[in-house]
Amino acid sequence: MQRRAVLLALGGAGVALVSTPARRVLACACCAEDGQRVEGQHELQAHELVELARVQLGATARLRTGAGDVADYSKGIRDAAQSYLVTLARKSDKRGDQWTIAFREPKGKTGVLAFLLPKVVEEFFVDLRDGKMGGGGGPLLYKELRLRMPIGGTGIFEPGMAAGTTARLVLQGRGNLCTEAEQLTHWSLAVSGPRAAYMFFGSLGPPTARP
Repeated sequence: MQRRAVLLALGGAGVALVSTPARRVLACACCAEDGQRVEGQHELQAHELVELARVQLGATARLRTGAGDVADYSKGIRDAAQSYLVTLARKSDKRGDQWTIAFREPKGKTGVLAFLLPKVVEEFFVDLRDGKMGGGGGPLLYKELRLRMPIGGTGIFEPGMAAGTTARLVLQGRGNLCTEAEQLTHWSLAVSGPRAAYMFFGSLGPPTARP
């Protein structure tokens, strides 16, 4: 809670104007400790929404498959392929922040998955005890931000859409206790429901500039 209180108190342009002692306070609030482990959920804060809005997907996504046929891992996708080109678009309105991910497979078939960011985020941060250190001091944590929400789809994803279809977006990376887009490097999106069961994964691109 201390680190969130500090981040909420220091926002926007004010961060650039804080004194050196204040920067040390902020750094300590973000620093992890040896053996640190964080598991829990909380309501998304304003500064976290800013960082999520900076996240960019890489150009490609892969469908998670195992030893079986692609069809065994793509319930709800019409004529599934193993890889897709993806683009992410965002918009905000009175309902909240909407993410729309467009998919195109090698033969040109397309589809869209869209969802509103939920109100709650689940955090999983852990010291892997691999000797890697964070830039501000303390160990470099393995991090996951997990977001669960209803999802809709069109095009190749339309066969899997039904009431109760949900998604879990996981953003992975390494960093300290504070959330920054630069710390996040990979993503996965698992879709499940009465007619759907599949998961995409890929890398994240460089984040956009902080507003």
